[in-house]
Amino acid sequence: MSPPIGLRERKKQRTRRVIQRAALQLFAEHGFRETTIAQIAEAADVSLRTVTVHFPAKEDLVLALGSQSLEALVHAVEARPAGVLALDAMRDWIAQQVEEATDPAVGDDSSDLLRLIRTVTEANPDLAMRVRGSDLRLEGMLTVGIAEDLGLAPDALAPRLAAAAVMAGIRTVTNPLLTNEHGTGLSGDEVLVLLNKSLTFARAGLEKLGTVEQSG
Repeated sequence: MSPPIGLRERKKQRTRRVIQRAALQLFAEHGFRETTIAQIAEAADVSLRTVTVHFPAKEDLVLALGSQSLEALVHAVEARPAGVLALDAMRDWIAQQVEEATDPAVGDDSSDLLRLIRTVTEANPDLAMRVRGSDLRLEGMLTVGIAEDLGLAPDALAPRLAAAAVMAGIRTVTNPLLTNEHGTGLSGDEVLVLLNKSLTFARAGLEKLGTVEQSG
């Protein structure tokens, strides 16, 4: 678990989240290229300079959260303590992020932001390509971590299939069209439930494929 952040940093994160939410909603409604920084500043009720200080490039408003999360997740898995499996380290990190991202003072839900990001990137081929590159990096990192846990080479079938299954699960639970039984977007807790099911599926495959490859 990471140490609690200070008040100043919390305020900074809230400001960034308010700006990003306003930008993503405008991007989703009017298009990424069509939306101006001035419109974002007005919607977020901040100055134009505040937007550019937190997000120097327009693309950062869509990609910064994912890029920062990717770096932190990669570190969490690669630096996991001895005896902690890669899939468990990933799940614990995501669970902590979901808990921290739900801030009543801002009213943000991490899964809601993920849906907005997914909607915007899918509508913009250039952004979608950059997200795909991040997905491939994460999948490669998971493949290596799972292979280490199994004592297999990274190019063995079991770790590659397990990592691909996990990534497919992540893409599914962050799909902007996915809703719960009430027809509304998934909450952070609901996302975690589905993610756990995806990890259970991947682990079941590992138990079979890992044994087969090690004995074969």
